[in-house]
Amino acid sequence: MSSEQNAVDQWRPDTYWDGGGEGNPLKGYTRGLAETPVGIVPEVLPSHEDGEVEIALIKMGSTLGDLLSLRARRAGGGITYRMVDEYEWSRDMPSPQRERPLTFGELTGMLKDFKMSDHDGLFFPSGWGNCMESFDYLGGWDGICAFYVIESDFYDGLQDWYLEQFEQWAAAKRAEWEEDE
Repeated sequence: MSSEQNAVDQWRPDTYWDGGGEGNPLKGYTRGLAETPVGIVPEVLPSHEDGEVEIALIKMGSTLGDLLSLRARRAGGGITYRMVDEYEWSRDMPSPQRERPLTFGELTGMLKDFKMSDHDGLFFPSGWGNCMESFDYLGGWDGICAFYVIESDFYDGLQDWYLEQFEQWAAAKRAEWEEDE
C-alpha cells in the first residue's frame, strides 16, 4: 500500500453534524430523485431519526431505482450506524469504533463487508453476479459496473473506491471465463 493510499484510508471528517447528509426532503422523506420522469413516483427513503445524517447513498440501476442510505447517529456518547432502504428495511451496522466519524478505510471496509442479511453474500459482488445474467442487455462490463453509484457529502473518492472494487472483481471473472474456454 502506498503512503498516499494509507493517508486516504486514514482520513476522517471532523464531524458528521456540520449540515451535510440531510438528503433531499420530500413530504416527510429524506430523498426524492429529482431526475424521475413526470408521472412516476420517485423512490424515497424514510425520515432520519433524531440527530441522524446520511453519510453515504448507494443508488442502484434497478427497474425501480432502489436506494440504500448509510446513516450515522449520536448515541450513548458515541456514533452508531445503520443502513436503510425505501421499503422500511433497516440493518444496524457493526463499527470498528464508535468515538469518532469513520476513517475512509473504516467506511470502505464496512461497505465491502456489507450483507443485506446474515444469509446473503457480500452486497456488491452478489449484485454484480446477478447482473451477469443480463450481461448483454446491460451493455457488458461497463453496464454492470454502472449498476451502482455511491455518493457522499462527507467522503470524496467513494465512487472511485467502488470502481476499483468492481475492476478487481471483473478481472477475476474475466480470468475465470478464460480458464473455462
